Amino acid sequence: MLEERDGYLLNIIPDAIISQEETAEIFRYADRTEIATELISELGTGFSAYQTENYLLISEMSADYTDWVGTLLEQVYSQFFKEWKSPDLKIEKPSAPLVILLFADRDKFNRYIETELLQETLPNQGFYSVRTNRVVLIDMAEGKSWIETRNSRVGEQALGNALLNTSTIAHEGVHQLCYNCGMFVRFADTPLWVSEGIALYFETPSLRSRTGWGGTGRINNNRLFQFRDFQKMDRPEDSLTQLISSNKLLSRKRQRWLPMRNPGYSPAIY
Repeated sequence: MLEERDGYLLNIIPDAIISQEETAEIFRYADRTEIATELISELGTGFSAYQTENYLLISEMSADYTDWVGTLLEQVYSQFFKEWKSPDLKIEKPSAPLVILLFADRDKFNRYIETELLQETLPNQGFYSVRTNRVVLIDMAEGKSWIETRNSRVGEQALGNALLNTSTIAHEGVHQLCYNCGMFVRFADTPLWVSEGIALYFETPSLRSRTGWGGTGRINNNRLFQFRDFQKMDRPEDSLTQLISSNKLLSRKRQRWLPMRNPGYSPAIY
């Protein structure tokens, strides 16, 4: 594997290596300005760069919406590092740039997916890529931050979409943190029940919060309803054993079993 200065991991086939040379130069990640310039050039018109203390956001959304996403991610970031208190768990603050891509246009989002994941659609509105080390999100709240949606007295569907939007931002942000603090290794065989369980632990939204995020370890009613529906399905008797011992049930290609991610929450807490 070869890591580029923007955090992108290249899978180098040994037979393709023509030559190798050791240099005295110390590897350093590119600065945010350099990364922003390259990404805006890559993504095209309509994107702007925003920075928070720990994140670089390349956004097609409004400044208010992007500021809300940055605030939410910083809130999750702070809580994430407070959560792991065991001296046996060695984690560090990320040294690689934490890049977030925010799409407003579904067609642009899908074209990016085709290039990044080699598939046409996703079952949700975002993902974290172990290849690029970026979180990629598409808006599902009509361009409104959580507080705007809550104060506008919208219908249940719009409110539900806004809560899902908030959950996804927190969920994918936690995936990114796990792979940048030393907890997981990119492209390693991390059990999906662990990675998904931790992200679920952090994702619960809240109607009362100004950012829409409810903190850690709380019950996410949407996930609870999905799990109850899953329990009614014709599932293997050893489905919990399969959850722990294999990634098959959690594979994104098996859409029928996606709700099985939710039981990963309990062993992850344990």
